[in-house]
Amino acid sequence: MYEGVKFPFQFGELWREGLKTKDGKWALRVQSDKAEKLFWKQYIEKLPNHYKPPEHVRKLQSVILSYLWESDDVLEIGPGWGNYTFTIAEKVKNLTCVDISKDILNYIDTQAQQRGMDNIQLIQNKWEEFSNLDQYDVVVGMNCFYRMKDIEKALLAMNQHAKRLCLVGVISGPERPHVIEMYRKFGYSEKLMRRDYIHILNILYQLGIAASCKLVNIQKKYIYANVDELWKDNIGTLRVDEKDKSKILDLIKGYCYEDHGKWVYPHSCKAAIIYWDPVEFSD
Repeated sequence: MYEGVKFPFQFGELWREGLKTKDGKWALRVQSDKAEKLFWKQYIEKLPNHYKPPEHVRKLQSVILSYLWESDDVLEIGPGWGNYTFTIAEKVKNLTCVDISKDILNYIDTQAQQRGMDNIQLIQNKWEEFSNLDQYDVVVGMNCFYRMKDIEKALLAMNQHAKRLCLVGVISGPERPHVIEMYRKFGYSEKLMRRDYIHILNILYQLGIAASCKLVNIQKKYIYANVDELWKDNIGTLRVDEKDKSKILDLIKGYCYEDHGKWVYPHSCKAAIIYWDPVEFSD
């Protein structure tokens, strides 16, 4: 167990504050498992049958695979629509996926069958309540902690279930540039990031786990069929003053280019891969 600097505050509390809305309430998907399940049910229904991961995901897939061995039994937390699942399963001996959403797991199962994969096992469970006593060579969690209030428990569970390695992946900043400009020029701060990989790294530190971190440069491309989609995705439910709307739309367009009638917003940012050897804690 690593003994480091004793801070006068807990990074886990900062994480939990970042899960709340501006008025100090828990975001709906944070407080409601039902809302989370409904979100993924609706999301999966919109996915094409043959989904192809974007370029930045393919880049991260190769990074993740570099940590895995062919003989590994791997546990993946919150596989989502399988951005990393099938690539991992192609390399390792066995892969077990844990997710709260039955629809997610059904989608993963269907895709696995279509790909002829028979080394993927599925468990429907909320990770914070996962009670399986099995251990796995590697435990992986890619962008899966976005609604976990008890982040310490979630990370310690990864440590507990891993025999060789724990891997956490987080898409990080910087923000989409228009968000920063909206804040600096117009004072809109609601869409600024409130949680990032540095919280997780420091939470681990305070738990006595000295994790390593690899930052990977990536570029995400957001593609919109029209200006309405561009506005909706980049502003969402944010209440914008009528006098600012046209200026903000022009600001967003300034970071985009048109391609065959569509608006493309390229965003250069980073992904953090946090990893550590499992730590044995004394009672």
